[in-house]
Amino acid sequence: MAKQVAKKTTKKTTKKVAEDKSTIDRYGDFAKNVWLAGLGAYGKAYDEAKDVYEKASKETPKLFKELVKKGEELEEETLKSLDDAFDDAQDKLKKNKISDSVSEATSSIEERLQKVRGALLGDDSEDLERLEAKVDKLTKSVDAMKKSLNSIKKSLDEAAAPAAPAAPKATETA
Repeated sequence: MAKQVAKKTTKKTTKKVAEDKSTIDRYGDFAKNVWLAGLGAYGKAYDEAKDVYEKASKETPKLFKELVKKGEELEEETLKSLDDAFDDAQDKLKKNKISDSVSEATSSIEERLQKVRGALLGDDSEDLERLEAKVDKLTKSVDAMKKSLNSIKKSLDEAAAPAAPAAPKATETA
């Protein structure tokens, strides 16, 4: 019987060891799969990074050339705009100088006219006022004379009107 118990115990132990080995193998396989998945993720990321790097390496010269071309275009536009602005500023400056010259010439002419007026009429503003007062007085006298002449003419016209024969009335003839 001891042999039988020993045999049963050995069978149980062997079975248990086999089950434990199977469990360990499963966990080992699972751990190995986790390791392989991580390694695969690393490999995939490496491959993608390598592809992006290679693509960028091929496109970088093209992109650089495009950027240089765009920069040249912008520089040309900017220089043209600056030249136009500079030309406009020069034109305005010339116009201002011409305007200033015209203003100076105008004021110079006005000064000369004042000198001529002063020489002809005298520089005294009192004399000018006195002359204006005389002209006003003479204008009033002329207006008064006109009124007198008009009233005399009217009186003469009225006196001459009754002396004129009346015009005959037209008669009807049958």
